[in-house]
Amino acid sequence: MTPKRIALLAVGLLALAAGAWAGDTKSMETAIGVTVTVPAALPEKAHLTPVGAVVLDGGLLVLLFDDLRTPRPVDYLEVYDPSGNLLEVAWIDEFGLVRLAWDLSLVDPDADGPARILVMTVDAADAI
Repeated sequence: MTPKRIALLAVGLLALAAGAWAGDTKSMETAIGVTVTVPAALPEKAHLTPVGAVVLDGGLLVLLFDDLRTPRPVDYLEVYDPSGNLLEVAWIDEFGLVRLAWDLSLVDPDADGPARILVMTVDAADAI
């Protein structure tokens, strides 16, 4: 297992420890046309405008999007591995909180490929 995969696994496990799984889901098409299951809380991309892309060390691709209805320059991002698999999505919700959903394979040490199911946790403070 590579150091980057170990780091992603550690982040996922820490996030899991922070709360319970969020349950409602919907389908979404990735940048390469693959359908994945995502949390229902994920914003609809119809309201988002692509504003850029960044390639990180290791070939990770980050696609940046803006919701023109907010004053922020970036409201949503998607992280893809070099093979085009969607690994993670982050967005700023209507309350200004950063939300994160990631592919289940990132927290499964036995995974041999993407699960194509993105999950997120609900922080205990959010449930109050």
